[in-house]
Amino acid sequence: MHLGRLLLFLGLMCFVFPAVAQRDLEETERTVTVKKKNPETGKEKGSVSIGGMIKLNGIIDFNGLRLADEFNITLIPVRPEDKTNDIRFNMDMRQTRLVFVGDFDTEKKAVGKLKSYIEGDFYGLSGAFRLRHAYVSTDYLLIGRYWSIFSDLDTWPNVVDFDGPVTGIWTRNEQIRVKLDVEDRWEFRFGLETPAVFFPNRVAVIDSSVAPTFQRMPDITGYAKYRFGRNTPYHLQWSWVFRELRYVEGADEKSASAFAFGGALSGTFACFKEDKFIFQAVMGKGISRYMVSFAAQRYDALPTTKGSLEALPTFGGYLAYEHQWWDAPFKSTMVLGYAYIDLPKEFETLGPRFAGGYGSANLFWYPFRNFQAGMEYLVGWRRITTGEFDFDDTVIVDQLEGVAHRIEFMTQYNF
Repeated sequence: MHLGRLLLFLGLMCFVFPAVAQRDLEETERTVTVKKKNPETGKEKGSVSIGGMIKLNGIIDFNGLRLADEFNITLIPVRPEDKTNDIRFNMDMRQTRLVFVGDFDTEKKAVGKLKSYIEGDFYGLSGAFRLRHAYVSTDYLLIGRYWSIFSDLDTWPNVVDFDGPVTGIWTRNEQIRVKLDVEDRWEFRFGLETPAVFFPNRVAVIDSSVAPTFQRMPDITGYAKYRFGRNTPYHLQWSWVFRELRYVEGADEKSASAFAFGGALSGTFACFKEDKFIFQAVMGKGISRYMVSFAAQRYDALPTTKGSLEALPTFGGYLAYEHQWWDAPFKSTMVLGYAYIDLPKEFETLGPRFAGGYGSANLFWYPFRNFQAGMEYLVGWRRITTGEFDFDDTVIVDQLEGVAHRIEFMTQYNF
């Protein structure tokens, strides 16, 4: 059966060949640009641009993820009654985006050029428009909604799937970001970001008196990045986050808090002439909201038997290899990833909360400017250990494991 799926995947590649699912459209060309000049100096004072992309995304599921358009391994069924070998086919246009960009020269040396950026897609409920980014920035400051400073956008593998590797830090937050660049090599970013505490849905099973509440301090994030190589195309980055998880417990709703923190090491390196090696490793406690596949599962913290809250240890990472096929307009990326979330010591007899892996391989085709198409094969597995709480709050009494296979394809035109 697995050989048949592989042959089907290779055969389809001959006819349909994709874009990075979540990457921004900041650097792409705009369809409409209106420029304004200073009437006194004749110099360009600012511009307003409109652009976006039209994207079709399709999936063929062979088993496992029957209710998810994203390949989220935390949702792979592990119970025998939930598994199926039925094939599911689906296509949608929800990743289509609109972008509005404004550039304005303040003519003040301390401020420089002012950039405004708004981006949205149709990934909301029932295809509703959803705000992705909205910010104003200068050379030294960014204020608004943008990718978390804990992220490393340069290590985003070139994949078709909307989520990508399970430990990808693709969170978008409201933030105040300070930017500092030293020559062309060093980048430093520091910021304050909107906090949010995620408790697993099964908190009520363990302690119904515990509940999240208003947070009193922002998430504190930052990174240091060093670029190297000719024209500095490669880099190493160390990023970090520090958080307070505030909650209430008991009939009197007495508030308390636990602290969470984490760090990530990531980078890109040259391989051969046009190829690139990408890696990411992340570790911490109470930081799952920043990871693409964990965020929706609310894995930040659990109450302990001592009446306190403990941030859950998390670690994982991924490796990716991007390959340019000769001088032809084709590229491929292979990705392998792993993720693990533990339980507080009081619940060690229940075993690990989650362990899973992710793998993908794709082929991209760029026949002409602003257009790309592609196809990707994905495989993932998820393991639940004896005594683990599953997503519907029932207790699993045996070690169970599930595997999912998917073929995903897309076409994208930037305008």
